[in-house]
Amino acid sequence: METPIISGNKRSRFYFNTINIYADRMEAKGILVPKKTILLNDIHSWIEINKKQNPGNITWTELTIFTNKTKYVIMTLHWNNYNELKEALTKGKKRDTEKEEKIYKSIF
Repeated sequence: METPIISGNKRSRFYFNTINIYADRMEAKGILVPKKTILLNDIHSWIEINKKQNPGNITWTELTIFTNKTKYVIMTLHWNNYNELKEALTKGKKRDTEKEEKIYKSIF
């Protein structure tokens, strides 16, 4: 059985999704969600959005990676090693600042 290079470290034991990053792919799965596999070579761009929820002033960051067929979102709310996951998934990939700007303008 292949060992992942990076595994997501959950912030809460009540969050049941898992993320494993291998040399060639990312695998994400959860109890109510079927396993999703994204080849690292298929990732063409990514965005990172800072979000805030009132009341309570809860803030978090969302990383969204894009392929031609799908996208996947990873949030700092769920993963202690968010920065490691981000680095592994975005290395050598283009940050889509135009898409980020459109999203920020639509939110604020």
